[in-house]
Amino acid sequence: MPKGLAPLTLTTMQTKASQSLLWVALMGSGCLPPAAPWPVVDDRSPSDADADVGGDEDADVDGGDDTGSVLECNSLYMGGGNSYVVVGKSTVDGAALYTDSSFTVELWAYIDRSVLSGRYTLVSLGDPEAWWLGLDDGDLIFESGIDDIARASLDDRVAVQLPEGETYWFHIGAVMDRSNNEMRVYLNGERVVAMSPVGPLEQPTEQEVLRFGRSVDSLTSWPSSIDEVRFGHAVNLSGVDPDFSVERSTEGWIGVWRFNNDLVNEVTGQSAAGSESLTYYDSCP
Repeated sequence: MPKGLAPLTLTTMQTKASQSLLWVALMGSGCLPPAAPWPVVDDRSPSDADADVGGDEDADVDGGDDTGSVLECNSLYMGGGNSYVVVGKSTVDGAALYTDSSFTVELWAYIDRSVLSGRYTLVSLGDPEAWWLGLDDGDLIFESGIDDIARASLDDRVAVQLPEGETYWFHIGAVMDRSNNEMRVYLNGERVVAMSPVGPLEQPTEQEVLRFGRSVDSLTSWPSSIDEVRFGHAVNLSGVDPDFSVERSTEGWIGVWRFNNDLVNEVTGQSAAGSESLTYYDSCP
């Protein structure tokens, strides 16, 4: 249990019968988007969109150390084990999750030194996984299939800020920017890695769902808390004066989950599904 957090409520998300019905409703139907003209990725290397003075309107214009104001609300405690949240495409705006065009995924994660060893899921898409965002032996990684698309070590960024036994909130974001075929990863509003060119991502071959805290291939769930998960089919995080405030708009996102004693998508009002072991805490970034 994270240091200093007091449980607010403990909610059983569904009975087995209602969970089964909700799962069917969440799956929806639809086709994957068509293929796009992709770059050659044999020589993918670190890139710097900051230096790009061309017309890439969606490209990151600031890789600096800007940080935003934090929000105040409840959070969702995963606590290891089998805890997870599953988001079906029928519960998001537009009724589609997978895209290989531009998109942004971001969240707050409560981190201590224990997550700097082992492999832990933050957000994944697809069962089996089309892409995965999480921590693996101290590295923050966005991967697709068997490929690491972007990887940044947290040892010199997080570990130095975490005295033994202490835990802190960190904001994590990943942006696929197809205006210049670049993947960028952010920590607390600062861009920590950018890689290009990025070829086509894996497609979900079975179920097109988002998972928070534990993917189907994970041995255990995220060991602490998460909060304010956002997902959108656009470049919504650039490193320029990021807004992490409680008044932050949901415009431009297909899903925003704030975990205020529920799993409701603030954009659509539809609820995700979750395991029975989820706990809401009176603690937030």
